[in-house]
Amino acid sequence: MACRRLEKPQLPEAKICLWEDLTFSGMDKIEQTTSLDELKEVVSELICDNFSSCDPRSLILLDLYVYALQFARSHNFTKEQTSSFFSIIRRVHKAVTETSLGNVDECFEYFNQLVFCHAVRRPPFSIDLFDGAGVKLITDYVVDTYFRHIKLYKYCFTSQIRTDLTLNYIGMPDTPPVTVSENLAGKQDAFSNHPHLKTTIFHRFYPVLCTYF
Repeated sequence: MACRRLEKPQLPEAKICLWEDLTFSGMDKIEQTTSLDELKEVVSELICDNFSSCDPRSLILLDLYVYALQFARSHNFTKEQTSSFFSIIRRVHKAVTETSLGNVDECFEYFNQLVFCHAVRRPPFSIDLFDGAGVKLITDYVVDTYFRHIKLYKYCFTSQIRTDLTLNYIGMPDTPPVTVSENLAGKQDAFSNHPHLKTTIFHRFYPVLCTYF
């Protein structure tokens, strides 16, 4: 039987994404929010990603967007900078989760290209929204909060690839397969033995991880 070759999808071309996800009027609504809950409601309304409190993936994605906006607000980003920064993160996440295969290097290069599209004045290919300090600021933030946890994001948002290999030996009984409940119980025991893992991001990702075991 022929094997199907898995190939990484082609990443899109980096381009200016000002006002693509968050329009000028949308940024007005975001700036009017005064609490975290209000900000989450506005983001859910503007992005229309059908965020559900019952879906752990929706909560992870909503946190990714909301905390990025809080970061932009804490560093006094302009509306244009915030809109572009938000779209950069959204496009990087889409590129990362486009495939289950490892594409960290390609996605980080794609992220760098997106950043430079908003840091160099070269119309119509790029604009100078961020200076050198701004580029370093958003790069450090995305590396620390996204690429540092990229395997968790990929695990939660991409399909699982499994290879089933069965070996039959003459004169030996077949090994019974491990059931889902046994596998899940083993994973829960492993997590319980490491209490230091019980951080905020762990509680967000854990319900999704359990669905795979």
